[in-house]
Amino acid sequence: MEKKNAIRRHVTDWLYDHQGCKLTIEYAWALILMTISAFALAVGFKLFLSPYGGSHKMVSGGVSGIAMTIIEVVELIRGGRLDTSSNDLIYGILYFAINVPIFFIAFFGIGKRFAILSLINVAEVSLFTNLLNLPSLSPTFEAIGLFCEENGGMLSRAIFAGVCTGISSGLAFKADASGGGIDVIAYFIALKKSVLVGKYSVALNCITLVLFTLFASMNYGIGSDGAVQQVGCVPYSLFYMIVVMLVIDLIHVRNKKVKVEVITDNPELGKILIANLPHAATELKGIGVYSGKPRSVFQMVISSFEVKNAVTIIRESDPSAFVQVIDLKQVYGRFFMRPIK
Repeated sequence: MEKKNAIRRHVTDWLYDHQGCKLTIEYAWALILMTISAFALAVGFKLFLSPYGGSHKMVSGGVSGIAMTIIEVVELIRGGRLDTSSNDLIYGILYFAINVPIFFIAFFGIGKRFAILSLINVAEVSLFTNLLNLPSLSPTFEAIGLFCEENGGMLSRAIFAGVCTGISSGLAFKADASGGGIDVIAYFIALKKSVLVGKYSVALNCITLVLFTLFASMNYGIGSDGAVQQVGCVPYSLFYMIVVMLVIDLIHVRNKKVKVEVITDNPELGKILIANLPHAATELKGIGVYSGKPRSVFQMVISSFEVKNAVTIIRESDPSAFVQVIDLKQVYGRFFMRPIK
């Protein structure tokens, strides 16, 4: 472990002295995450939300859900369903077009890097959605989607779609970017209020769910079996959104706070902690009940993704220190958050 930490420190120091390489690696890693994120969302949409074979659709919420709702309106005006290729082409175009004005909100309200990576993610989603219709790929994905529906029905579709969408948004947030659309708005609110992202995404998506269900039911004919079945998809869509929220908050830990409490014999540990972490600390004096020796108790609130680094620093300074990490629901006061680029 010590050798591994030494290698990590050596690499970190080298990158610190070579900022060009460091920046290149960061952007390359972010682009890899964006590509995986986009592919996950496209697969979730094609296999589970709006599967091959004309099954009843579940709405995904966000810009994806808005695009699906607009397609339902187009089909209502047209007086008939679109074929799969036309549906996916219009979906891809709408998904990108709706995200363009939201891109400016991200650019000026959150950060330039965040906005550019989000736009790349959106473009890749549009690309992957149409690529999955290629003759060489569609039979395989169609078979997977149909197998899932036949062996688990709407519930399995909701779970797998939620996992795919949650992974997509979570990976994007992990790279300090987003999948665009509602994710940008939810991320902006969560960032300003320093709370979890998932619940805001769900709240903003409920309106989309209602509108999609209304127009889809009108396409089937109000009171028809198809309309009744589409309304029956609503609970599964809600369940899908809950799965998305849970997966996002499991992956994206930026806004999760923990309290680290350290009991140590080293009175200088507090200075070491605040020198290596962008947070303040509080020192309490105590006495070991068993040993009767004086102890220093340091308390510090940090973000979840900083825990590993904090524990490493503590262990290096005092291998015998007793460390507690406690999850916090909310923090009020001046807590430093690393800014989004």
